[in-house]
Amino acid sequence: MHGRNGAPKLAHGGWVCALLALLLVSGPTFADARSDAKRHFHDGMAMIAAGQLERGIAELKQAYAIKPHPDVLFDIAKAYVDLGNIPEALIYFRQYVATDPVDKDQVVSVMQRLQAAITPGQGGAAPLPPVQPSTAQNAEAQRLIAQLQALIAQSQNQVVGPQKPGAPAATPKPTANAEDEMFEESTISAETRATAQQIASELSPSRADAEDIFEEQVVTASSRSSSEVRAPASLTIITEDEIRLSGAATVPEILRRVPGIDVAEMNPSDTNISFRGFNRRLANKVLVLVDGRSVYEDFLGGTFWPIIDVSIPDIQRIEVVRGPGSALYGANAFAGVINIITKSGAGDTGVRLFGQGGTQNTALGGVSVGARDGKLSYRTTIAYDRADKWTKDAPDGSTSLVPQFPQPNRSRETERGDTRLTYDFGKTQVTVAGGYTNAAFEVVSIGALRTFEAVGQTGFARFEIDSGATKIKAFWNAQRLNAGPEYAPEGIISLQDTVRSDLVDLSAQTGFDFKALGTHHLDLGAGYRFKGITWAYLATHDGNSVNYTENHFNAFLQDDWQVTKKLSFALSYRVDRDPLLAAQSVTAGGLVHSPRGTLLYEFQPEQVLRFTVGTAFRVPTFFESYADLFAPIPNEPALGLRFQGDQSLRPEQMLQAELGYRGRIGTFQPDVVVYTERVSDLITDGVLVQPGSPSQAVDPRTGQFVIGDTGFANQPDKFFGFGAEVGGKWSPADGVDLIANYSWEKMIACTPSGGGKTTCTSDTSIPNQTSSVLSNTAEHKLNLIALWRSKTGFDLGMDVHFVSGVTWVENSFDTSRPGGLLFTAYPLDAYTMINGKVGYRFFNDKISAGVAVYNLLDDEHRENPFGEKIGRRVMFTASGAF
Repeated sequence: MHGRNGAPKLAHGGWVCALLALLLVSGPTFADARSDAKRHFHDGMAMIAAGQLERGIAELKQAYAIKPHPDVLFDIAKAYVDLGNIPEALIYFRQYVATDPVDKDQVVSVMQRLQAAITPGQGGAAPLPPVQPSTAQNAEAQRLIAQLQALIAQSQNQVVGPQKPGAPAATPKPTANAEDEMFEESTISAETRATAQQIASELSPSRADAEDIFEEQVVTASSRSSSEVRAPASLTIITEDEIRLSGAATVPEILRRVPGIDVAEMNPSDTNISFRGFNRRLANKVLVLVDGRSVYEDFLGGTFWPIIDVSIPDIQRIEVVRGPGSALYGANAFAGVINIITKSGAGDTGVRLFGQGGTQNTALGGVSVGARDGKLSYRTTIAYDRADKWTKDAPDGSTSLVPQFPQPNRSRETERGDTRLTYDFGKTQVTVAGGYTNAAFEVVSIGALRTFEAVGQTGFARFEIDSGATKIKAFWNAQRLNAGPEYAPEGIISLQDTVRSDLVDLSAQTGFDFKALGTHHLDLGAGYRFKGITWAYLATHDGNSVNYTENHFNAFLQDDWQVTKKLSFALSYRVDRDPLLAAQSVTAGGLVHSPRGTLLYEFQPEQVLRFTVGTAFRVPTFFESYADLFAPIPNEPALGLRFQGDQSLRPEQMLQAELGYRGRIGTFQPDVVVYTERVSDLITDGVLVQPGSPSQAVDPRTGQFVIGDTGFANQPDKFFGFGAEVGGKWSPADGVDLIANYSWEKMIACTPSGGGKTTCTSDTSIPNQTSSVLSNTAEHKLNLIALWRSKTGFDLGMDVHFVSGVTWVENSFDTSRPGGLLFTAYPLDAYTMINGKVGYRFFNDKISAGVAVYNLLDDEHRENPFGEKIGRRVMFTASGAF
């Protein structure tokens, strides 16, 4: 254990350091294939530029062996032209053309001219075999691609298909046969070499002149994809290898490694997440997306993690944007955006089985099938997930609290299936996707309401057209749930009710380039969102209806303005129209404006300074605006509180400024951010107002006696935060990745004190409404991650999370106190959580098995006063690919 703000004990530091040292001295390994391939590619292109052609080609071949990419074949072929080995260049050009690239016709023309140039010097060599028409359905083209894959696999002593990160560093070179004898290497004259170089110079520049082909293209931080280094926001990318080696069973477990994140795990089903402060029960400050589709619960706020329609093995990567995101995503992208990007059928083919099981009756597993047939690719997943509570909410046989749902010890249980189909028309891709989940899960609610359970069905449908700068997207989220408190005394009024929620979102954007004091890439778009909710927790209207609908509209533009090669700006602006804000005249015309501006200065290649100023907002939810709920007091069933919404609530507002540095120094990728923020109009629990007359003391819907009315209100305080996030990723050898980050944050609150004066404080010693916001965030957070994937099949992943002590201030109702609210401080100790996974891969990586441990040292702790105690959990994992 630890002191309240003390550092973690160092008794375990010896073996942790020894383990890190083992990673550095171990034999050949493969961890993050993308990073390893990127390193070899960079080295190869640098050597080629320096005239060391043969060594450069060898490095490019190594990059291709680790992670195949068609553009590497292109660059190898051009390097062979410069070397004067035209026959070998033609081999690699031919392999490149077999992938059906967009510049296929141009490359074929160059190949034919190169063959003609060397024919006189080859004693009448055979003519170049004709390249088949660029249609993926053409049988001959398919035969050629199959032959190419077989030849690559033969040269690498691997199975046919995309190479896995653990594949040997082999060179894809076809074996000679009758058809390829014309490519036998021979010496050519200097004149012929010069002619060949002149012909090849007509091709588009080497892919190294564009974005690094192994650089993860970020799609969440801007309206256009960009490299990680040049992203116009604080950004964290969690790769597929990091996810797999974490052994995590849920997405929130994976997210603990993000700098600046605040995590409050309540139980196996419910985890509250925020960035840079403002965490709470039913956290509502972060927008979560799955493949760009919002899974934020607009009717209540927050994210229900068990029903986000994602299985961990289906995730390709997670992009996390820390800081305001409303300039791109509108309402609710307040403290940050999490975009979970899943695998496609084209990139992950075959049948894959996965499963995990262990402590607390935890079991999850599933099967996914992906394939590509010509232009059509698809992926389908069927999965199951179950976990029981860590501690019981009530003792067995309790008569004071009676379970309201079957299986009272269950925390989450889902059965789900989804499918995605993509058709590639060349420059345009069309995607159709859908999913269905049968779910049961628990959520720790706000205020005096505690743990709720929801049982029912959810589903989604998604449609996208992607044609370069033009994109059209639509999705529908549907929920049909029966929800209410998990436990209640006998004889009390039931709060169980059905929730029917529908959200339909349509958006379109396009863009174009122009020149004016530099180059501008301008994107503009518009969107529409329909929200519908039927819920008895809301006030009746139009007779006796509890059905509410809203129609929201938005428009945005973004200008990526490159002034010089080193200096650029990313300028974004979005306006949203909220119908309730318009109807109540809360803002002019119901409009909320969200500008953001970023200056990027690349003072050295891949060394970027960034300065960003942005805004964000969160609109009141349906429950905050329209609630009308009588909540009985457990020990006094005839008495209760009435929660009432406020339709005049103002949206929460944030203004944040950041100064950051992100770069790449050899195999080290540093990332530093300092920021300041101002937050106003936070929506919090309102005061308790006692009935003013006997008629107001009776709830008209239930006939029960009301001891007080409460609801929600905008807090008058303005909150100012200051913080820093420092971290980096080091890849000292192929297969070894070491990641570390540290976050520090301090907040103060400024309250109007009359006479135009303002009083500011950071004191959290007195429990009140202000300290309930200031004190819920740990001042210090440290994450250490080590990944090791050996060539012999051994895998190891370990992450260490230290969080300093924190005091949560929670409120309850007390009619004897002014305002009817009682604030109580709950000190929570600092903790160190170590998670790890050890695994082994069999049969050329087709089968893997391992053991994952969560909270290895069993540092039992709570992350919220009303959350369950978190102890050690052990999971056995297995997967297979066929």
